[in-house]
Amino acid sequence: MSTEGTPRRPIPPLSSTSQQQPNFSGLQGEAGGDPLFNPETHSQGGMPNLLQFLVAEYLAYMGQANKDRAEQGQEPLDAQKTVQKAKPLLAFFEAYLRTNRPVNVFPIDMNYGVQLSNHKRFAVSPGVVEDFRGSMQNSGAVEVTHGRSQPGISGVTDGGGIEMH
Repeated sequence: MSTEGTPRRPIPPLSSTSQQQPNFSGLQGEAGGDPLFNPETHSQGGMPNLLQFLVAEYLAYMGQANKDRAEQGQEPLDAQKTVQKAKPLLAFFEAYLRTNRPVNVFPIDMNYGVQLSNHKRFAVSPGVVEDFRGSMQNSGAVEVTHGRSQPGISGVTDGGGIEMH
């Protein structure tokens, strides 16, 4: 199949919200600001790092939650203050991930795992309780010891005495 003369369709750009740097103006503080929230020194390839992304998502979520609270006549919650209180924890996370860089990404059922340079591994998203069919996890219910074909099925040969362990 030739593609000569067929115009190539450009890859569509990412949505405008995914291309924008998070707004951390309220968290940057005094002159120079908090380095954890500085998009020039703490991002790569124009993308926010994991902590910046999660804090930005939290702030956006709380912005909407505060609009909903205002419609119900309730006082808004101070999301900026909550993030400020969590800064020692966020600073530890940032230092830990700066030292222990991701070296491997691997699939897990409906998730991804990450291995860090210190050989510690974790799943990106919290687990779920649903049973994933075809997960290939050993249940231990049936042990396979011999590779043999079922009677009446042609095309599958006898294991020839090779045991599988």
